[in-house]
Amino acid sequence: SSDGTVDLMADGDSSWIQACQKALEYGMQPIPELTLDETIVQAWNDGDSREQAVPDLLDQVSKLLESDPVAMVLTIQEMQQNNNDEEENDDEESKPTQELRAVALPFIPKDLKKRTCMVGSIQLPAGEGRLGMEANRFKEAGFNSAFLRSSCVPGFRIQLDLEFLAKFWSGCVADLKSTKSKSFSFRSKNNMEQNALTNWGNYQKSVVESGALG
Repeated sequence: SSDGTVDLMADGDSSWIQACQKALEYGMQPIPELTLDETIVQAWNDGDSREQAVPDLLDQVSKLLESDPVAMVLTIQEMQQNNNDEEENDDEESKPTQELRAVALPFIPKDLKKRTCMVGSIQLPAGEGRLGMEANRFKEAGFNSAFLRSSCVPGFRIQLDLEFLAKFWSGCVADLKSTKSKSFSFRSKNNMEQNALTNWGNYQKSVVESGALG
């Protein structure tokens, strides 16, 4: 709600919990993604719950999954501006650069990284150093990592060839990679006792058969 209160089970939809629990049963680590309206984040930042809002959100997820997730993705949905233009074009590429706006970010306490990896969604289109500035902004807010979404790709709404996409993401990785690190590392909790491919196949089959995907 607009007052900053978040109830993950308010709509009664437990399908995502079932999918996560199935993954855990097969020894894999689910990574839940929570989409928050920007008005909620603004309410957090303007109120007394600024420092405790995200930890409380993680507590809800951990309680539902019966353990802390190995990572949690937060995606902030941009607050819609009032626009009376009936011919508004939804294509981000058609918007002037000055109209592109970075969403408000929640505060992530430093000690939260002891429990999980907080990943933030970067959604602005690449160009004029925006991805680098956004990555730094997420880092300053306390996020441990960033998830570059498809909207970062110029012209992502049209069909692009694989060669272009490969060059684009290679360039992004090279540009955003920390100068202090010569290699990438991955945080994981490996509970697998069986073959990974077998577990993955069994997990996909069980999720489809359970109807958790709708």
